[in-house]
Order: sequence, then C-alpha cells, then structure tokens
Amino acid sequence: MDYSGLDAEDWHYFEEAYLGEYPTLEAYAERIIDDMGWQQEVDAHLPESLKPYAKIDADAMGEDLRLSGEIYVIESDSGIYVFNSRI
Repeated sequence: MDYSGLDAEDWHYFEEAYLGEYPTLEAYAERIIDDMGWQQEVDAHLPESLKPYAKIDADAMGEDLRLSGEIYVIESDSGIYVFNSRI
C-alpha cells in the first residue's frame, strides 16, 4: 500500500528531492561542509595559529538552509528526513 499520495510517474520527484536521514540538522550541514571540502579550504588559507578558532558553524548553516527554503525537514523517529525544496 502506498501512503505517499504520489502517482507512480511522480516518484522521481521524491527520489530527486530526498537528501537523506540525519540525526540532526547540524549533522546534515556537517556532511555538506565535509563533502564540499569547505573547512579544508578555510584551513588552507589561515596561519596555523588561527586554525583552531576558524570553524564553520554547521548548526547555524543548517538552520539558515532550512529558514531560506533551500531544504525541507521532516522529523523522524531517529532524527530528520531532509529534502531539497527546489525540486
């Protein structure tokens, strides 16, 4: 039984929009930061003495993605489901 309400030909929208399940919004943002290599880019351009103080705020980034409408979040029993809102 299908509870999604989607017609069979529309399932590709779900598959394209679904970005995964994560324990928290911060964990999702950390995944993006890691996948894109952004922290490594920051570290590559800083002197050693500043590297411990320059970290991307994954919590704020995740919340900004949600508030801007880039992603849509649904709570699950074990965390959150994340979807691309632009699809």
